[in-house]
Order: sequence, then structure tokens, then C-alpha cells
Amino acid sequence: MFFEHFFYNFDKTTKIVTFLQIFRLNSIVMEQKKYKNGFVLGKFLPLHLGHMLLITSAARDCENLTVLACSLKNEPIPGNLRYRWVKSFCDSYQGNCKIKVINMTEELPQLPEEHPDFWNIWCDVIKRSSPDGLDVIFSSEDYGFELAKRLDIKHELVDKERIKQPISGTVIRNNPFANWQYIYHKAKPYFMKRIYFLGPESTGKSTTSKLLADKFDVNWVPEYGRFLYEEKNGELEFMDFCEIVIKQRDIENKLISNSQKPFIMCDTEVITSKVFCELYYPEEFHKLDEFFDFNIKKQIENNCHFFIMHPDITEAVQDGTRKFIDYQARVKHYDMIVRELIKLDVSCTVLTGEHQQRIETVEEFIKNSNFNIQPQIND
Repeated sequence: MFFEHFFYNFDKTTKIVTFLQIFRLNSIVMEQKKYKNGFVLGKFLPLHLGHMLLITSAARDCENLTVLACSLKNEPIPGNLRYRWVKSFCDSYQGNCKIKVINMTEELPQLPEEHPDFWNIWCDVIKRSSPDGLDVIFSSEDYGFELAKRLDIKHELVDKERIKQPISGTVIRNNPFANWQYIYHKAKPYFMKRIYFLGPESTGKSTTSKLLADKFDVNWVPEYGRFLYEEKNGELEFMDFCEIVIKQRDIENKLISNSQKPFIMCDTEVITSKVFCELYYPEEFHKLDEFFDFNIKKQIENNCHFFIMHPDITEAVQDGTRKFIDYQARVKHYDMIVRELIKLDVSCTVLTGEHQQRIETVEEFIKNSNFNIQPQIND
């Protein structure tokens, strides 16, 4: 009688949608979890499929889950970055579990022999991180048994023998490219080498970077600024340079996430956008200093190298999109780029000489970077 009365004045579509919503709600309410409060801890150095299996296994069995992302200052990957990876993954979880991720940066002992009160220290950390109490701890290591015993809770061991996910953080750090498929997609950019090409207009950045990308069969990141320039018929507005930086970064990161090679070739980057902004808007560009400085800092936190195209290496060619192609303008442009790179104290190489010499310089750099990747030979 209730459902007949409830649906009486609804049209057919509304009845179906409402019924499905009630059915789903009832399914969620009726779902019985094995535990109320669960706990996972790890270094996530980096986050990989084994960690993701551990977290999803715990989330599947718990109503609430606390994930402790632990880091020390002297570890190879910044702790805040690892925390963001774990937080991003947990936020994307679609199941019926409330997951809380905590960034634990205290300098804590890592082995029982490091401190006589090792186990009590960690039990205290776990209790502080879970004020509502715990029923279970999930781990892929034997330490979970001892912690569970001391906390008087259950322990669930997940894939200790690495059968489902045959990987570890140590193996990845030793050779990330050989284990690329196991790395969480948002952690891949950390390991990628980004090879950036900078220089004045009409110095062959696009041609050189694309040729090398094809030669080594790696992803090539085109210049979003050129696309926007052509779309707006050359009338770039001041705030367009913010869009260029953001879109360029998004394209770069997307190509990196889908990459199966250890480096990518980039036709442009943030310093180029900053210099162009100064050239286009010499009276206003300082208004974006904070924006550019923040994004340049984020850029050079990545594993990257800069190749600068010297203006003497090519004759300027007007393709309809260039505004600063006379020799003096190109020299000024080059000096502005060098000024920024010196200020940042980053690794860079100036490309001079004939076209083949420039190509060979980059090839030698790639060879010395131990990427274990050879150029494609065309028959």
C-alpha cells in the first residue's frame, strides 16, 4: 500500500528513477561491512598497484578507514608529494567507505633496533591518528601482526608474497621505467625526464623537438600558445598567458601519464610563456610575477633539462604568427631566457652549430642519461 500511494501521482519515468534510487539506498544500508574502523600505514615510496590493492582491500571490508602516509625528510621522494598521490587515489575510491588520509611527517624510528620503545611509539601514533578506536589493521608485512597484538585488534594480511601485484617500492625506485605499469598514474610524472626546448622565435624549436621525439619514438608535447594565438587571430590578451601555462601543463601531464617511455620532448614550457608575456605586455607583465614564479618552481621540481636554441643558428622565417623575428629582437629574447635560467640555477645546454650538430648534442645527452632507449633507424 505504501508504494502504491507513494508512486500514485508520479509519471512512468519518475517512478523508475525513484525506484532505482530507493533500491540503491537500501542496498547500501543493507551492506554489511566486516569491520567498522580500519587502518593502513605505509611510505608509498612511490604509490603503486600493490599499495592500491592494500587500500582497496581495507576499504572494501571497513566502514571507515584511516590511511597514514609516512615520510622522513631524508627520503628520496618528498613526503607531501606522496601524501597527495595517496589522497588523490583514496578520493577516487567509489565504494561505500569513508577514507581519511593523514600526512605523517614526524621523524619516527623505522626498525625495532633503532629505538628501545619502537613498538610503543608506533602504537601511540596509530592511536592518535584514530581517536574513534580501531578494529583492524591491514598490511602486506609481518609487522602488522605485532602492531595488531599490541593494539588488541585484528590483522588482515594482504598479498604478502606479492602474487597479485608482484612489485615493491624499492624495485620501482631502482628502475622505474622497467616497472612503469605498476606505478600509480599520477606518480609517473615524478620519474619522467622532461626535455624542454627554449629559444627566440624561428630558431627551430618545434622542428627539432618533433624530429627527436619521432626519432626516439617518445611523446611530443606541442605548443598550446601557438594554437591559442591562431584561434584568436594573433590577438592575445594579457590573461591568456595564464591559460597558456595551465593548458600546457595539463597537456604535458596527460601525455606523461600515458607514456611508455622514460622521457618526453616538449616544444615549450613556463619560462617561455613568462618571457613572451613580458614581450607582449612590457608595462603589465609584473602583475603575473607571482603566478609565473609559482608555476616555474613547480616545473623545475620535476626531473627536467633545458635546451636553448641560439638565435645565430637559423635564419628567421615569417610564418604569419611571429612578431619578434628581426635579429636584435631575437637576441633580446634569447638574453631574457638566459637571464631566467641563470636566476633559477637549473641544468641547461645551449644548442649551436648546424642542424645535425644540434641533433647530435641532444642525442648524446639522452645516451648519457641511461634511459636504455635507442633512436629508431629508418630504412
